Amino acid sequence: MAGTGSIRTRESITLDDAAAATRDPNFLFEELSARIAKGPIGFRILVQVAQEGDIVDDATIHWPEDRRLIELGRLQLTEVVAGNEQQQQKIIFDPIPRVDGIEPSEDPLLELRAAIYLLSGRRRRQAPVVQASGSV
Repeated sequence: MAGTGSIRTRESITLDDAAAATRDPNFLFEELSARIAKGPIGFRILVQVAQEGDIVDDATIHWPEDRRLIELGRLQLTEVVAGNEQQQQKIIFDPIPRVDGIEPSEDPLLELRAAIYLLSGRRRRQAPVVQASGSV
């Protein structure tokens, strides 16, 4: 079984370059923190299932919207983690599943993305910690 994931929200923020330039660099995090302060935020985790003939090793190919979605679970955000700024410097997203029983596709972009995210994580760990208020 092959699948793909995406995040769909009931609310969306669309900004052009000029509007984005007027916002604080952390505005998305600050908005998320404000929402969490009002109560838990829930997300459904869905997987879109490939059909026979779908290309599963090229992330640039979009599948038709009529592909079946399976709910794998739900995620609930209840609070911002203590020491969040320091934790952000430690986190690295890895697009390659490194779990027994789940194999990556043959998409050549996966290895490239994993390498770039590793470099990004190294840079973050070397940077000074910036507090949400903008102070170091």
